[in-house]
Amino acid sequence: MTGARSIRWLTILASVAMVATSSAAAPDQELRRAEGLYKTGDFRAAARIAESVPSVRGQTLAARATLAVADYATPPADRPVLYGKVARLARTAIEYDPQKAEAYRYLVIALGHIARTRTPLEAFFEGYADEGRRLIDRAMMLEPESPWGYAVLGAWHTEVVAVAGAALAEFLYDASAERAKVAFETAIRLEPDNPILRFEYAQALVRLGGPGSAAAARNQWAVVAEMTPRDAVETIITSRARRTLEAGSAEIGENAPGGAISKTDDEHP
Repeated sequence: MTGARSIRWLTILASVAMVATSSAAAPDQELRRAEGLYKTGDFRAAARIAESVPSVRGQTLAARATLAVADYATPPADRPVLYGKVARLARTAIEYDPQKAEAYRYLVIALGHIARTRTPLEAFFEGYADEGRRLIDRAMMLEPESPWGYAVLGAWHTEVVAVAGAALAEFLYDASAERAKVAFETAIRLEPDNPILRFEYAQALVRLGGPGSAAAARNQWAVVAEMTPRDAVETIITSRARRTLEAGSAEIGENAPGGAISKTDDEHP
């Protein structure tokens, strides 16, 4: 091969390498942009950009941002459609990579919300609680020390007990109020400075009821209300905690289980 031809081939190879590098960098840039929009509260734009990235990271971030749109920027009557989309995005993310726990957690949260659109009997026969628990177990196996995993587990116990009643929840699903509390307390022990975990625990306590639950919930809201938020989601949560304390009642029903659980460990500064 002559010197001129060698130089020409090297130039072609270098150009191909540059194109490949640029193509690989583009999705990463888009995901960083989407993450930035999510942190500042532009959840719709974050969801739109992330959904366009065909990868486990893209679809998982899209699920998280869509969940935030549903919980914080959509009237209750319009939320079921968005929860269905969260479920689809989470399933797509799992198809890309079944070893990422975050997508399983968003799927559990979405299914919990979808189950609320069914009667208790319909939800039972459609298997929402069973599927949710299988997904939680899978996520916990992948990330056994994740505070978010314990929070979602606590929300699952809470929802099953609230819908089925203590006796049936124990008999059919091995779910209980005590296990819900232990799961949330474990999540908070793992990440005590997280306002979302504390807020969700307070919501769960109110749903579960029982002696001391209201006082324990108020204690959690009081801690959350004094926290300094680190991003848009935490700003929403700390504001809700303050409003709840001022009103003397819980903002429950629309957001549990896991209505505020739309952040993950990856988002913390």
